Amino acid sequence: MAQHNILIVEDEKMLREIYGQLLELEGHTVHSAEDYDHALALIDSSIDLALLDIQLSGRSGLDILTHIRTHFPDCPVIMMSGYADKATALQALRQGAVEYLEKPVAVSDLVKAIRHWLNFRTVQKEHHRLQDFEAMYKRLKQREVELRLTNERLSFLLKSTAAVIYASTVSNQGSTTFISDNIEHLCGHDSSAFTTSPTFRLDCVHPEDIGYVRDELQRTLQLGSNRFEYRFKHKNGHYFWVVEAVRVEKSDDEEVELLGFIVDITERKDKEEEMRQLAYSDQLTGLPNRSLFYDRLKQAVSHCQRSEKTMAVLFMDLDFFKPINDQLGHEWGDRALKEVSKRLQSCVRETDTTARVGGDEFSIILVDISCEQEACHIANVIIKRIQQPLILNNSSHVLGISIGICMESDKARDADTFLRLADNAMYQAKQSGRNRYCVYRSPNDGG
Repeated sequence: MAQHNILIVEDEKMLREIYGQLLELEGHTVHSAEDYDHALALIDSSIDLALLDIQLSGRSGLDILTHIRTHFPDCPVIMMSGYADKATALQALRQGAVEYLEKPVAVSDLVKAIRHWLNFRTVQKEHHRLQDFEAMYKRLKQREVELRLTNERLSFLLKSTAAVIYASTVSNQGSTTFISDNIEHLCGHDSSAFTTSPTFRLDCVHPEDIGYVRDELQRTLQLGSNRFEYRFKHKNGHYFWVVEAVRVEKSDDEEVELLGFIVDITERKDKEEEMRQLAYSDQLTGLPNRSLFYDRLKQAVSHCQRSEKTMAVLFMDLDFFKPINDQLGHEWGDRALKEVSKRLQSCVRETDTTARVGGDEFSIILVDISCEQEACHIANVIIKRIQQPLILNNSSHVLGISIGICMESDKARDADTFLRLADNAMYQAKQSGRNRYCVYRSPNDGG
C-alpha cells in the first residue's frame, strides 16, 4: 500500500494521538500540530492530505486552510468541527475544503474519507502523468527531428509508472487499439493479446463484475470521464483488484475513443477488509462486536418482517464472573470469556449471530425459529453448557448465565426495542435468582 504524508492539526492532544495512531496503522506517515504556527512549520509540498480542526486555540483551522489552498492547491483538506454550524461548514467548503466532518467522527467515516481523498490525489497525479504522455505523443508526430529522443522518454514514462495506459474504440466491442507494455507485469499477458482480440480486455474482468464494468463504460460516454474498481484475471488464473480511470477523447481522425489507465489496488483492498474486520470484531473473542451485532439485528428484523418468520434476541450476562477476575486476575478472566464465547457458538446454528456486546455481556440473534419454545430450549442448552466447570490456573470454577429473551411481536418491531426488552428480561432473570432465563411479556400478555 502506498505510504502518504498526512498532516493532523488538532488542539486536543488525545484526539490528535488517536487520529495519528489510526493513520499510522494504515501505513501512513503522520505529522501532528496543535495550532496555526506549529502547522505552518510542517506544511510543504510533501504533504498529501491535511486533516484540520476548525476550532483551535488562537487562529482557526480556516486560516490554515487558506494557507494550504494558496501555496499547495492540489493538497486535499478535510475539515472537522465539534459544532454543528452549517455556516462554518459552508465557509470551509467555499474556501476549498474537500469534505467537512462533524465531531465526534466515527472511525469508519474518518478512514473512508481519508482513503477516498488519498485515492483521488493518486488518480490526480496519474492524470497529470497521462497528460505528460499525451503531450509527448503529440510532439512525437509534430517534430520528426526529435523522434528518437521522444521515443526514449515515452518508453521510460510507460515503464516507470505503475499505471497501464490504454486506448480503445467505443464501437467494435470496445476493441483495444493501444496498451502499454507494462500490462504484462500487471496480469501476465503481453500487450499483443489485448490488441489482437477485440474482447480480450473485457474477457479478463471477473464474471460477477462484467455487468458493472459495461455499465460504467457506458456512463463514461455520458459523463466524459469516470473512475471505477473491479476484479481482473491474471494469466495464472487468480483475480486481483484494479482501479480504472478513463475519459472520452477524439483521435486525430476525429474518431471518438476511450483513453484510460489501470492500476493494481489489491493491497489497498486487502487492507480495507482487514480494517473492516478490526472495526466489527471483538478483539478478545473474535465474535462480532456491538456495532456489527446491531447491523445484523437490523437486517434480521427486516428479513423477519418481509418473510413473516419468527425471530428472537437473547441478551445474556455472566453470573459469578467477577470473582474470577478478582481472584485470578484479568488474564484468566479473559481466558474464561474466550471459553464462554466458544460454548455459546456451539449452542446455536451457523445462521444465528453470537456477539460480545460488553465486558461479560453477550447476545444472540435466533433467526427463522419455529416458536417461543425453541428459543427457550436453546436458552436451557446454553445455561447447562455454561455451567460446565472451567479449569483456570489449575482450579475448577463454575459460571452461571442470566438470559433475557425477546420474541418478535407488536412491541418488538425494531432493533432498539428488541435490545431494550431483551435486556429488561435479563434483569428479571437476575432478580429471580440468576442462572436462568426469562421471556419478556408485555402487559397485554398477562405476565
